[in-house]
Amino acid sequence: MYYTENVDILVRIKRRLPSMTKVEQKIANYILKNYQLVPNMSVKELANEANVSEAGVIRFCKSIGVDGYKMLKLALVKDIHTAKMNINNVQSIIRIENNNISELFEGISLINKKAIEDTKFTIDKKELENAVVAIMNSNNIVFYGVGGSSPISMDAFNKFMKIGFNAENSTDFHVVTMMVSNLTRGDVLFLVSTSGKTIDIIEAAKIAKDKGATVIALTQFDCKTPLYLLADIKLCIPYLEEDFRIGSMPSRIALLNVIDCLYLAVCNRLGAKAIDKLTENRENIIKMRR
Repeated sequence: MYYTENVDILVRIKRRLPSMTKVEQKIANYILKNYQLVPNMSVKELANEANVSEAGVIRFCKSIGVDGYKMLKLALVKDIHTAKMNINNVQSIIRIENNNISELFEGISLINKKAIEDTKFTIDKKELENAVVAIMNSNNIVFYGVGGSSPISMDAFNKFMKIGFNAENSTDFHVVTMMVSNLTRGDVLFLVSTSGKTIDIIEAAKIAKDKGATVIALTQFDCKTPLYLLADIKLCIPYLEEDFRIGSMPSRIALLNVIDCLYLAVCNRLGAKAIDKLTENRENIIKMRR
């Protein structure tokens, strides 16, 4: 399988980093930190900077599915170009001339579309199936997100409540602590955190683990974050954020896309039961409008 324009090479390298050899990790870490420099470097220069052999660089290219060092450099150039277009970065907003709303719309649409496409390569299909099974078998589900992740957890809460699940959600950590403390083995704590480092999220995960509940984490792909390490089931989106950002736009779209997938997968398993519950809830809401 060789590199295609649908997959960021940096996303691919970061995803495969944990399973790489020590030599490959040295090359990968150098590229991830200096990806803007690599397109102008020869194989020998990269090998020297990463402190590996030239043959090691060539093997690295093959291991990540790139047909040679030249293709690696071309792929990095594409990533650099995309990063410059990243509408999530404040500087990108400033560079748009004459407040061109059409260009702004096209840029946002491109970045959001790309966020969803890249998620196909960071989400583990087995973990996705495990999440569906855990939700289906649960007696209670607590959804929790902080800050920008809070609306995502609320959306998930609303969806699963509509089809008959005993679900809870709150933005108050003290309330969430009580909810999680009432969970038992077989219940689910569904946590949404792009960074995977939010303190309240981590504490909630620890409480749930002590109670024997299943912790599902919807987070960015980073095998070193506390949430990733604590979670029983990991649903990962690619790294989409800049250090200085406005609104976390592409990550929000990617997170919602995963929630939609889970929701529809569970509806599919429930079949007529889901339809009946949706119909019942809709009828009750219509009655209240009169």
